[in-house]
Amino acid sequence: MGRLFSFKGLMTILLILLAGALGFFGVLIFTDISESDETKNKAATEAGEPEENSRAASSNDVEASKTTFKDAGDLISRAHSFYNDTTGYGELDDGVDWKAQSEQASRFLAYIKSQTFEDPPTLQADMDAVSSYLEKIVNGSKDKSNVKQAHRYFHDLDIAINDFSNYREVWDVTETLGNG
Repeated sequence: MGRLFSFKGLMTILLILLAGALGFFGVLIFTDISESDETKNKAATEAGEPEENSRAASSNDVEASKTTFKDAGDLISRAHSFYNDTTGYGELDDGVDWKAQSEQASRFLAYIKSQTFEDPPTLQADMDAVSSYLEKIVNGSKDKSNVKQAHRYFHDLDIAINDFSNYREVWDVTETLGNG
């Protein structure tokens, strides 16, 4: 009886089947992960939680959620923390991620422009002053002094408004804390 398949032919068929199986299961796995993420985001939305990884969320929804702060103290605390992480303790000299700086400055600025700050009475003047530095960053300025000054404003405001106590220096740039 003759040979039905050659060794080479048999190996070719096995490789084709293996590649097909890997492709098939790869698609199933990828589809399952995507559906799982969409299900989680849908459940989170129905529960009133923000959609963190939703591809379906519009850019307006994402921008609106990014500019939301509870109050001035929340903005100041989060801004101060951002600047500590990205520019404090020598980070400013190590290089600046201008894209991140511009995105966050835009977020902070949007909130400040949408609010009126009355308590304490000097807070509005300080927010107007820090806004001028944030606007320069948003408009593409690569001058590190704008970032440094914004950081100093939020640092001093965090001390004045939130009783922030983990600091070594007061920059004396705000009216709210004094000496501004």
